[in-house]
Amino acid sequence: MCGIFCSLLSANSCQENRSDHNALEACLCNLKSRGPDSFQSMTCVLPSSHSLQFAASVLQTQGKQICSQPYEEDGNVLCWNGDVFNGEYVNEIHSDGLSDTQVISKYLSVCLKQGQPLSDVFNKIEGPYSFIFYAKEEQIIWFGRDPAGRHSLLFEVAQQPPKLILTSVGHSSLSNLKEVPAIGLFEVDLNNTINKDELCIYLHPWEELKEDHLKDYCLVLPQIQIKAPICEQYIFKPSSISHLKLVHDAGLLPSLNNIPIEFQMEALYNLKKFELNMLNVLASLEAAVKVRVNTNIRLCQVCVADVNTLNSCCHTKVAVLFSGGLDSAILAKLVDKHVPANEPIDLLNVAFEKKVSSNNKPHGKKKPTDEEYVNTLSFGDDLYNVPDRISGRKTLKELQNLCPERKWNFIEINIPIAELQEERSSSIGHLIHPLKTVLDDSLGCALWFAARGQGKIYESNEIYRSPARVVITGMGADEQFGGYMRHRTTLKNHGWEALGAQLQMELERIPSRNLGRDDRVISHHGRQPRMPFLDENVIRLVKALPPWDRCCPNDALPCGVGDKLLLRLVAWHIGLKGAAVFPKRALQFGSRIANSKENAAHTSDRL
Repeated sequence: MCGIFCSLLSANSCQENRSDHNALEACLCNLKSRGPDSFQSMTCVLPSSHSLQFAASVLQTQGKQICSQPYEEDGNVLCWNGDVFNGEYVNEIHSDGLSDTQVISKYLSVCLKQGQPLSDVFNKIEGPYSFIFYAKEEQIIWFGRDPAGRHSLLFEVAQQPPKLILTSVGHSSLSNLKEVPAIGLFEVDLNNTINKDELCIYLHPWEELKEDHLKDYCLVLPQIQIKAPICEQYIFKPSSISHLKLVHDAGLLPSLNNIPIEFQMEALYNLKKFELNMLNVLASLEAAVKVRVNTNIRLCQVCVADVNTLNSCCHTKVAVLFSGGLDSAILAKLVDKHVPANEPIDLLNVAFEKKVSSNNKPHGKKKPTDEEYVNTLSFGDDLYNVPDRISGRKTLKELQNLCPERKWNFIEINIPIAELQEERSSSIGHLIHPLKTVLDDSLGCALWFAARGQGKIYESNEIYRSPARVVITGMGADEQFGGYMRHRTTLKNHGWEALGAQLQMELERIPSRNLGRDDRVISHHGRQPRMPFLDENVIRLVKALPPWDRCCPNDALPCGVGDKLLLRLVAWHIGLKGAAVFPKRALQFGSRIANSKENAAHTSDRL
């Protein structure tokens, strides 16, 4: 993980540059937080009193030694914020003990020398990235994000006079920053920009852009010129399965409404129709977890800074954002298989102080559900006994029973209202920027505090801050496996074909979802967020499945069974029989940071 930055400066507009520099100083502080292992900056002088300012911080996860950035080779400059997990370059990186930055820079330079398109390099990379690349001889800046948009990159552009700022993370004082769309590679022709005194910018899209997308992007970049598509194997292209007609038994399952939920799952698990797909998804997901756990150095955050430390330590290297729900439970169980037995795994569970009226007590003698119990808490009770805390502790017990040799650090991260307000104002708001909705606020804050990893260990009450350098997250599961309530509504009202179309739409929208925001708030703590559900091989496998092989959110199966059914069967198969039937609950509600009465799409007045 790195923080990368580039700006185009002109000596002819000193006052404007002065204001830019003032804002960028604050931006650079956030950049340094992303990469605590190294920080450097450099300036490249251009013709006509222009210059390029580069800066980069580094969190080392690959290579035998830290590869400081900006990385210069043959006069070209690369700022690389990414991980090469699969693809053509993986063997060279691992066999030679190189940083992926060095390998990517090498092949970009080779492409320039041979006159080959730079897209040849990026089409061979599987893994999350954002990058800035300055080709000195050609006087071109290239930048972009991976097709899934997993790593952040922001930009500010102006055509006349030409202005370009690129940064992993911004600051609210840079009011014109926008997210770089994860739609292809961007090219800035510096010669024409300087000679014409207007920004000349081109887009090489991954695939042919749809008409509605063109309108959206023209609002962001009215001066952009669009070139031909550059990616033949675009990861989000619809699978041929999408064109198949419904099979006669699509989604037909026995009605299980009148038996206990655990017996429903057992009956579904014993159906042979799901077995092959379940095992394939498990194998693909485990491979994605394995590479994300193993692509790391053998030192924790604390020991890497100690010059007296040897090449490895036995402290926590990997943490899991952990609500105890289906997705995080599966990931934690798979992480256990690939972390050395003598190392703990940290489970990060966040809860926010919430004063709830004691008038909301459930009526009647029926035993209250977990959620109803939480709603009855008065100010004097345990304010942090939120839904995710309850499910987290339950799933912790499952993991302890399944993996008794593992030390699981269940970190209870309790956030008082006053601390939430203070950190939102001083730090989190700048990291979320330029996004500003109620949902951005609640999710951004929840992820920031969770990833900070500071709390107390359940059972021992030890005050603790996680030293993990990698954080495993469950982003992307709901979109692919049919986990939202809207999927149930679509199936009920319009049928399987409509649900299949919606799942494909959800998949195509992943690059425009707010993964960049999540990357910014998690990485602020010097930790690398990694998302196994968005591994390219997982996506290819799941998108090839018809909707009725992924989920069955109809009246025959209740919430907690039919939604994300295939993933629930995976959990059941690996022994997580409690977590397998937990209903979906969004992080902002499970941690109790969000007010359900607020409209998530409205602008937040707290940012």
